[in-house]
Amino acid sequence: MDHLRQQAKQRAAVYAGLDDAFAGAPGEVTRPLCLCVPGGVPMYVARHGDGRLVKRMPLSGYRHAPGCPHFGRAAGAAPNGQGTRIPVPRLEGDTGRFVETATIGEPVAMPEPPRPSLLGVLYELWIRAELTMWHPGFAGKRHWGVVRRHLLQAAKQIRTPTGALTKRLYVPEVFSVERAEAIRARREARWNWILREDGEAQPSMVVVGELKTLRRGQRVARAWVKHLPDLPLALREGALRTIEQRFAGQLAMRGTHDDLHMVCIATVVLDQTGAATVVELELMVCCAEWIPLADEDERVLVAKLIGERRRFFKHLTDDAAPSEVVRVAVLHEPPAPTELLIDRRAAAQTGLSSAATDWPATWSWRPAAGPPPALPCTRVWSAFAPSAARTALPAAFHPVAEPSD
Repeated sequence: MDHLRQQAKQRAAVYAGLDDAFAGAPGEVTRPLCLCVPGGVPMYVARHGDGRLVKRMPLSGYRHAPGCPHFGRAAGAAPNGQGTRIPVPRLEGDTGRFVETATIGEPVAMPEPPRPSLLGVLYELWIRAELTMWHPGFAGKRHWGVVRRHLLQAAKQIRTPTGALTKRLYVPEVFSVERAEAIRARREARWNWILREDGEAQPSMVVVGELKTLRRGQRVARAWVKHLPDLPLALREGALRTIEQRFAGQLAMRGTHDDLHMVCIATVVLDQTGAATVVELELMVCCAEWIPLADEDERVLVAKLIGERRRFFKHLTDDAAPSEVVRVAVLHEPPAPTELLIDRRAAAQTGLSSAATDWPATWSWRPAAGPPPALPCTRVWSAFAPSAARTALPAAFHPVAEPSD
């Protein structure tokens, strides 16, 4: 417990209520506060081997100050050694990697970010909504209502060059015939609000939903989105042909496997009558559990992970350049995190490039050689076992917090 007291002493200027949280009885919830902003931000204490870590609540990174190690997903470096540097382990991005130092008390100078692509915005939404994480306890609990709620919460943390994403985002709610009129009224109220707030001659918004089908009409092609049965999105001339050519692989995979979801994100312009026309559209295939997939190989691997009840984080990349060695996911299980790779190189090539991964443990599958090999074994570890009997875990292992809702 000496290291725990020392950790609490070091963080005394940052957190409040640590002593009460550490000394709380089993089942008693006492949340420490991160004092990076006036009033503090609630945190929680997680067990880590024989010790404990103070972690941010799911989807609360945007509530912290920019200079706080718990802010958003950014891995802010120390500004030229200024500020107070203390050993506060924190996640870099959502990949489960640890950064052993963080700066507190000084703002971090961030470079001007490049303009994100529409697909990049969708990836950012999915990551911040923690829909790229999987735990066996999520089985049977992820449906569109849950996905929509997490997306709307995550959108509050994202800003685009045109402003806060949540001001322009529309995610359709689950449609029900019995509640059709009420749903339609709420949709029209939301769209009218966007029209007023935009202030442009041709207001636009971002629509995220599950694509049902693409249809050619006599005059115009239309995209039909699930839970919007009465309002198809019109496609401009030639757009359907471009979509079918660009996303031929994703559309073919979705047509082969009935349990897949085809998620779409579209920039849509509205007219005063409420008609919607698509300006730009991107597609992303997801498995039945709403985890994004890039191709058939990833579908096979993710299905294996879910079928074997493994706990993992799915990598996403907005890189159009194909890679021979693809980083697919990270197993978040003891004795240490393991990065899962798909190796598409020729059979004569062996070994992994040092640039392929910087994780201490890796697992790779070469589809050309046959089905995926056995996944790494996991060490049985129970959070309910006495701490003395619990196996100590390496510093690199960090349990991934499950969503609070």
